[in-house]
Amino acid sequence: MVTSLDKMIWERLQLFVAKNRFLPKRILVYRDGVSEVTISSFICHRYSLSNNTQGQFNTVVAEELPAIRRACVKFDKPQAPYRPKLTIVICVRDL
Repeated sequence: MVTSLDKMIWERLQLFVAKNRFLPKRILVYRDGVSEVTISSFICHRYSLSNNTQGQFNTVVAEELPAIRRACVKFDKPQAPYRPKLTIVICVRDL
């Protein structure tokens, strides 16, 4: 997993603001490198199928999502918290 994801997102948001003079209302993150076992584990969990594997998908949700949110909080202003809509797309080859 990316250890400084919050810093990377914060830097990208700073560049966005410098160029556009406003923060985006939506952030779209494409995430590659999450194992197929992880995805199949999520699908089994989501649809109550039997599968005992755990993997990187849970880490994406438990660690990377909060890191992205921490980066956004740094742009909070009094009376105006910055909470954009967030979408994480997990790209998988040959599922």
